[in-house]
Amino acid sequence: MATGFGDANANDTYSVAGSFNGQPYYRGATHGYFIYWDPSAPGGGDWALDSTLGAAYPLVKYDDGADNAGPKTSNTWNVQHGTSPAGSLA
Repeated sequence: MATGFGDANANDTYSVAGSFNGQPYYRGATHGYFIYWDPSAPGGGDWALDSTLGAAYPLVKYDDGADNAGPKTSNTWNVQHGTSPAGSLA
């Protein structure tokens, strides 16, 4: 579950929806946003939360600064584009 994000549509319950960029991606049950691996992010890639799966220049994007398998569930997400604050996953 994603909560506390400045973009209210990002606050949702996410479930695995398929595979993208060699990792599972997740889709929000109510608003349809995505959590996915973005390998093109600086530093080798980041997990992102966005309204569009794999958008080159997304309007709303959050990354957790992690280069690992699976999105973090801590409060370390950072707003890349969009409305603050960055929320968290539980």
